[in-house]
Amino acid sequence: MVLTYALAAAIFGIVAVTAAVTAAEYPNLPDRVPMHFALDGTPTTYAPRPMIWLVVVIQFLSMAIIAGTASVAAQGRHPTALGVGVFGVCIAAALAQGQFGIISAAKSPGQCLDVKRFLLPIGALAVLAILSLSTL
Repeated sequence: MVLTYALAAAIFGIVAVTAAVTAAEYPNLPDRVPMHFALDGTPTTYAPRPMIWLVVVIQFLSMAIIAGTASVAAQGRHPTALGVGVFGVCIAAALAQGQFGIISAAKSPGQCLDVKRFLLPIGALAVLAILSLSTL
């Protein structure tokens, strides 16, 4: 049960860092930021600068759902609590990686995403998330 709360704290920490980085970088972003990218890293969709907060909102909502689910499972001493907690950390970290990639691309001259630097951690987190759910 303590481990489940530690995982919930890790999720909260990841969301807090993502929000802090977004707030710190927000004034340095252009009026329109890239929000979606082609496989080669070129932006395909732009949005007004305030939309950069969308990923943080999604992180927060995901955190609430996953932490709540893990907490309920932990109270019942259900073995899925650990898997849900690890899954939550992976999702929060993947969203953070995505947000940092968007911010980096928005600040770069061509506004392109470094696909290799972006996809490798996302892929590793996806594998870990899937493995964590195998405990269900």
